[in-house]
Order: sequence, then structure tokens, then C-alpha cells
Amino acid sequence: MKSCNCQFTLKLINKDDDERSLIELGDKRLTATYGLSCHEWNSVIEMDELSDTDNCFIDDEGNFIIQADLKISHIVLENESYSLFGADKP
Repeated sequence: MKSCNCQFTLKLINKDDDERSLIELGDKRLTATYGLSCHEWNSVIEMDELSDTDNCFIDDEGNFIIQADLKISHIVLENESYSLFGADKP
């Protein structure tokens, strides 16, 4: 794969109240030279707030849940390209 478009939704689950769950949306173009990295949650929630068990994002054992949805489209392979799920062709 040479490149593709990725749209994602990440949801940090609040175990006590789903309405307090945090959602982060993103849209990235990934290429063959794109380095893997961790998502920067500090732009969404402070570490102190995340690690406080009273906020219900993390349990006493340090476990938390992130729900992820990913849509990949416009995949380019060397000199050809195609889209998934019947999306528009380039």
C-alpha cells in the first residue's frame, strides 16, 4: 500500500454515565512513510482526570475502554488506486 485515507472516531467510555464519555474525531492521510504513533489524548482529557477513579473512566486496576471506528478509503497501490465500499473513484 502506498497511501490511503482514514477517518476515525475514538470514544473514551465513561463506565458510570455514557453521556460523559469523550469522543474524538479524526481524518488522516496515511502514506507508506507515515510513522505509527499514539493518539494524543492529552488534547481530549488531562491525565489526572483520566486516572481519577471517581470520574469513572478508569477502574481500580487501571483498566479503561476505548471504542474505535475506522473507515479506510481511497487506497493507492503503487500506480493504481481504488476505493472501498463503493465510494467515488479518484
